[in-house]
Amino acid sequence: MTKGVVLNLSPTPLEEPTMQSLNIDDKNIIANSPHSCHKESSAPSEQASDVFIVKLYPQISVTALNLGKDKEIALWYALRAVATTGSGKIDVALARERLKGQYTRSNFYRTLRRGEGEFWEIVEGDRGPRISLYGADKVALFFEIAYLSRPHSIPLEKFGSTVKQRRAWLYTSLFKPDDPHPKPISRLSIEEATGVERKRQRRYEKSAGVKRYPNFATSRNEQQSAAVMEDHRPVDFIYAGENRGGELSPAWMIVKSSSKKDMRLTEYKKQRRLGNTYISGMAPAGKSLVKKVNKKLKATGLLIDGLQHPRFFDQAKALISAREKGKSHEEPFLRVKNTIRRGRLEWEEVNCIDYCSLL
Repeated sequence: MTKGVVLNLSPTPLEEPTMQSLNIDDKNIIANSPHSCHKESSAPSEQASDVFIVKLYPQISVTALNLGKDKEIALWYALRAVATTGSGKIDVALARERLKGQYTRSNFYRTLRRGEGEFWEIVEGDRGPRISLYGADKVALFFEIAYLSRPHSIPLEKFGSTVKQRRAWLYTSLFKPDDPHPKPISRLSIEEATGVERKRQRRYEKSAGVKRYPNFATSRNEQQSAAVMEDHRPVDFIYAGENRGGELSPAWMIVKSSSKKDMRLTEYKKQRRLGNTYISGMAPAGKSLVKKVNKKLKATGLLIDGLQHPRFFDQAKALISAREKGKSHEEPFLRVKNTIRRGRLEWEEVNCIDYCSLL
């Protein structure tokens, strides 16, 4: 293991030799040197940035957001994108040159100092200080993550040049880009996972171009019930009438709201809304690396915490199997194929019916 060195990374002009400060002969010497593994350093960063791809792991991204490590993990993603040699190491000057369109000089060095020892190390190389990046398995263990799902990718130039833009993409990595049947997720669940409040969620989704679709609840129960909503979650269920013949009909909810003018409490009934489904604008990345990472994480014996039983099912057989194993939610829903309203995403309540009748 390379021994770390104490290095002053204050952004002084003498510490960062850029390619503009070298003449043509110096550039050729560096590019053609037999000891140099960065022959692409002589190419302009504007042309090379088109091929740099940032790969984001959903579990790492949302955990970093929740713990306030979003700036460091965003730079870790960007450094992995520009470290093209495959060794996970890159010169500090070269990294600064390739990321000058995404990071200001002071922001780059400040974040580099803050993440040292957690996501990378600064070591002394033949041509000056180098960044030795930690692998995805070591970063996952830092956040106590026992499993990583398939990463999502975007071009580096799209990753953003401000903290808010990069934070929006970290948030967006929570949603799958290629799921043909996405499951609903509530705003409260997203806030618990990411630490991002409701209003900011909408701003991030607009910034990253996330597509959002509403979902609605239906029921075949003879005794219709309505969910009493408070703070965007059901707190009680009350009788709402009879459903003759067991036909599929809308499930209702009672919404309580107060007027800001006279502070009067009002109630109204509407079809029960479930969580939204989200589709991100990213592209799915390769799965070969994440499989190797998960093998390493499994070997550590770290348990997967926070597992929740599935609540939404596409097929009745999957719901029955989960119910028999005791791995389904106490209020599960089944996707409705022949919806009441055409084009709407609807889910049927199945908590009060015979599960065998679904087959």
